[in-house]
Amino acid sequence: MIDSEEILLGGFMFNQGLDWQSKTRPEWFSNSTGVVICETIQRLHSENKTVDLSSVVFQSGLNAVTVSEIYNKYSGQELSYHWAIVRQEWTRRHGEKVLQELSYKIQTSDPFEILKELQGQIDLLQLTESGQGISLGNLLTERAANLATRKNNQLKTVGLPSGYARLDKFIGGFVPGELIVLAGRPGMGKTALAFCLAIQHCRYGGRVMFFSIEMNKEQLGDRGLALIGQIDNLRIRAAEVSDEEIERINRNIYSYNLPFEIETSATITIDQIRARVKCMNPRPTLVVIDYMQLIHGQGKKSREQEVSYISRQCKLIAKDCKCTVLALSQLNRETEDGNTEPKLKNLRESGAIEQDADTVMFPYRPAYYGNKEEIPEIEEDPKIIIAKCRNGMLGNVPVSFRSKTVEYFW
Repeated sequence: MIDSEEILLGGFMFNQGLDWQSKTRPEWFSNSTGVVICETIQRLHSENKTVDLSSVVFQSGLNAVTVSEIYNKYSGQELSYHWAIVRQEWTRRHGEKVLQELSYKIQTSDPFEILKELQGQIDLLQLTESGQGISLGNLLTERAANLATRKNNQLKTVGLPSGYARLDKFIGGFVPGELIVLAGRPGMGKTALAFCLAIQHCRYGGRVMFFSIEMNKEQLGDRGLALIGQIDNLRIRAAEVSDEEIERINRNIYSYNLPFEIETSATITIDQIRARVKCMNPRPTLVVIDYMQLIHGQGKKSREQEVSYISRQCKLIAKDCKCTVLALSQLNRETEDGNTEPKLKNLRESGAIEQDADTVMFPYRPAYYGNKEEIPEIEEDPKIIIAKCRNGMLGNVPVSFRSKTVEYFW
């Protein structure tokens, strides 16, 4: 047993570091003696019994001399330091064991199955850093301090601002750990709204990772040029622009040097997206996925099962990576006539999307369903329907839509 293991267990028998004790797992210790002592201490605490040298010796059945030697290793050391070493050494030992086992398997097994198993083991190792419980009292103290800080700094949102105050009043901004689903029929401007929200979010201190499965980087780039130059998107694509407009674009580009990264692989899987986000340093505060039904899952038996898996993984990305995930989704055809506003039941292919999402928003443009020749350049009647908001308000957020630059604005 390494010194840090003995010091940690000795401290626990002195009733020190109760927070660290609750976060410790018996299997972290390198021999059976440490495992038994840790299990005994945690059992005594759970039964609300006294934890000291004699109780541990009696309850564990271990040799009294052996337990006394460990007990005497503690002499007031800072347990957080030794807890970190014990956790790190277990992670190293377990990682070496996993890699050794997989190195044998990969010679005879499906390499893609081995990669999935490896990802599962990585997730297991990361549980040593997350998923620990917190007492209600500590949680309330933490949130009260956060509330006071936001009040003193006049921050009206729980999360980072989306960049649009009207929307933030409903959803509380982009909150880490939350999944926001932005759903609509084709032509409603889902990508346009997500793109505008992402840019504004960056301008308010956020970092964005934008996965575009539907559009390639050239299409997104041209939309960006239309936006910053306030030029008709169709003229951008046809290169029918004046010298003055090109000059305006070049003049404004510097203001779009934002922490905004785009990936446009058409074959990316949800597991690859999760791994990509986890590897980013620093981590993004907003992950946009455009859109869910185009992502490859795990080849489930049915499309509904596959979309359910993708939806669940989107939520896990938000929780594990402490970011907001904005996932775009299609609606079924029931709202195609334009006379019926979209509802949660119209989410396409899986009820799991509604279940997993913290917030569901529908961009809705009534003018789109009218006479196409009479649609104004700037539509004043679109709205964002907040159909579900677990931690906010339901309602309609009025917006405007500029068709030439494919842009939502408030």
